[in-house]
Amino acid sequence: MSEEADIFLPGKRGYVVLDTESQGYARFCPIEIALARFSPEGTLLDSYSTLVRPRVSRVSRVVTELTGITTEMIRNAPSPRDVMGTVRDFLGESVIVGHDVNANDISIIDHFCEAYYGCKLPCLHVDTLYWAQTLFPDLEHYNLKALAEFFHADSDSYHRALDDCLTTSRVYQSLLAVARDLPPRRREKVLRDFACRCEAREQKPEASRVRAPRVRRPLDYAHLPVYRETKKTAAFARLAVLNIARLTRDDARQIELFIRGDAPQTELFIHAHEECGWSRDENGLYRARAMSIACLDKLGRVLRADGCRLYRSDDDEARAAYPLSPIARGLAEPPVEIELNGDGYDIVFVDASRGIPADWLGAQVGVQRENFFRFHVSGQFCPSIAEMRKKLARLGWPSAVRDPVEWDGDAQL
Repeated sequence: MSEEADIFLPGKRGYVVLDTESQGYARFCPIEIALARFSPEGTLLDSYSTLVRPRVSRVSRVVTELTGITTEMIRNAPSPRDVMGTVRDFLGESVIVGHDVNANDISIIDHFCEAYYGCKLPCLHVDTLYWAQTLFPDLEHYNLKALAEFFHADSDSYHRALDDCLTTSRVYQSLLAVARDLPPRRREKVLRDFACRCEAREQKPEASRVRAPRVRRPLDYAHLPVYRETKKTAAFARLAVLNIARLTRDDARQIELFIRGDAPQTELFIHAHEECGWSRDENGLYRARAMSIACLDKLGRVLRADGCRLYRSDDDEARAAYPLSPIARGLAEPPVEIELNGDGYDIVFVDASRGIPADWLGAQVGVQRENFFRFHVSGQFCPSIAEMRKKLARLGWPSAVRDPVEWDGDAQL
């Protein structure tokens, strides 16, 4: 892959923005490639865009909904071999600018250039994703649409290659203006950190660069860390909490999945595996009626590929595969705890192995969802603790008050 350059280089020499649209999970399978050449000031000089016929037989429904590209549109499109010469000539030795360009777009072009011409691209590249994270470390999202909205460089459409090239150029010019206006000391530190990052990558011993055989790690649910709402977990931009609800008769798992942050590959996976019976409630909790072990392992790999830190919601290893019945679970340990908190109380699901009645709780007066497991109840007309415990018990959820000494069961909160 090409070497990474600092943010100021394209603003001196001019640059080419590269973007590709790909077909789902098929590796190195572009369906559209676009290139746009810009002057150092960001003026569009030339462009090239083409649909590409992938090696798969059809474009998935999810990709069509995302990009608008249909199977009929690419059925007679040129193959990668037909367009790669033009792409290679257009790029030449230009500086490439793109959003997460090294991990996605350049790797696709490099793959075909190496296959057809025996060498990879000789270009330097600048990644707007890296520089956005460096210059604006407190942003919540760093996808292209979020950055375009942040810099008021909105586009009429996204997920079409040429439109994304134009948007990426506007985002780059905004980042470049911010970098140029940095105080001298801050600018020196940013460039020094960037240089150290690149040097550390170059100084890796040769043995470490040898690609190890690809090993497909199975999802070891029992040894995933148990999710707890702490300052550490709250700081993670991407996080996934998985719960195996129960084992069905045909050895498939019913699962629940909560994702925080962007996980585009996981969303594609969910849409592509409709046989699992996926559904999503208003709180963003995904549910699958039946998922095989192989599919569950693949879900784990996709979540890791999206950069999600994996957790499980149940602390009982045995219950992960063979959950206890609701009666046995209630006798062993109440799955719900109630804590006094400020002007009200919190309902905490310490055992969420059979789901959470989020919709029901959301319809109750004065109930607000705090996180994946916790609901806060407050207000003048909200149920008392005693009333709420009775309602939960009628739904099959026995509960316990964490600090009974401080609680008056007949008190109205």
